Amino acid sequence: MQRGDRRITKIGESVLQAGDRLVLAIGKDFETRENFSKNFYLLSHIKQTQRFTNAQSFWVIFGFLAAIITSALELVAFSKALLVFLAILLSFRLLHLAEIRRHFPFDIFFIVGSSLAITKVLVDSGLAKDLADCIIGIFGSYGVYGGFVGVYLLTLLLTEFITNNAAAALAFPIGFATAVELGVNPLPFIFAVAYGANAGFMIPHGYQTHLMVSSLCEYKIMDFIKIGFVVSIVYSTIVLVGVPLVFAF
Repeated sequence: MQRGDRRITKIGESVLQAGDRLVLAIGKDFETRENFSKNFYLLSHIKQTQRFTNAQSFWVIFGFLAAIITSALELVAFSKALLVFLAILLSFRLLHLAEIRRHFPFDIFFIVGSSLAITKVLVDSGLAKDLADCIIGIFGSYGVYGGFVGVYLLTLLLTEFITNNAAAALAFPIGFATAVELGVNPLPFIFAVAYGANAGFMIPHGYQTHLMVSSLCEYKIMDFIKIGFVVSIVYSTIVLVGVPLVFAF
């Protein structure tokens, strides 16, 4: 391990820093591991990205277009058509499982999948309607606009502590149920959820890049709150004023 011109001899007592150079004893599967590209920049013996021949490119494009056309004609569901297309690519070695493992966002897949399952429970159990009634009870004295603001604030609160995907999946049935209870156009409430789920500016735990910056620069939560509060106020004001102007209740 080398840091600048200095060699680090006690590796076990050192903390890796940006710019450190390492000599690693690796196995044959090193470059195929799913976390390789997330943790390392390989500077020597770089393999060029595999390029398809003209014939291979033709069949890949043809297969993708076939999946779209068959689903558009309602011959087969689009998801099933893509799965068949994926199986064909794997069978003819145009795609490898190692590439899928490296690039597929499993964390987001599981988070969104779990959130959608919770969303279904919220709707089927009637809890979404109860929460909508609660929002109307708290903000109902301010009319339909009050309910709209309540849905936005609820989503903003969720996204500060969980990912934006999960916050949107959880808040959507509540926002939609609130619009139904008020008997108004649901579009403003849907956009309140969409924008509220991406308004996590004050707490670093809600988004990956916030955590990256927080850990690298050793920021504390209060550092985020000081700046993020101002950004959140400006952003929220634009959303709460602009959305009803574009999408009427």
